[in-house]
Amino acid sequence: MRLTTNKTTRGISYYVIRSIRRDGKRSSEVVERLGTEQEIREKYHCTDAAVWAKQHVEELNQAEKQSIQKVLVPFQTNQLIPLDKKNSFNIGYLFLQKIYYDLMLPNLCKRIKRTIHLLTI
Repeated sequence: MRLTTNKTTRGISYYVIRSIRRDGKRSSEVVERLGTEQEIREKYHCTDAAVWAKQHVEELNQAEKQSIQKVLVPFQTNQLIPLDKKNSFNIGYLFLQKIYYDLMLPNLCKRIKRTIHLLTI
């Protein structure tokens, strides 16, 4: 997260923003609107709004780092899987993929596309 400012006729407004990815594109979202310089001074009883805002962003970053936890999954490559143990996986798409290619649907779609294209010319 980082601090950004916006200068207006009312004064300098402070915002906490963070960069995120949506649909493969980088974007930024406003996490918190801190307010103008005057609002921050009145609400938090500080003399310098910019310094307070920077400290607040650092606190938010520290809190976010502490909330992120690593997950370790134990895995042993030399251990064999018992024969009577059933492992389940979601492989339903493989079944449909085999039918898709057995029916030669890609070829059929290409032919239909080609004939429609020839009819429109």
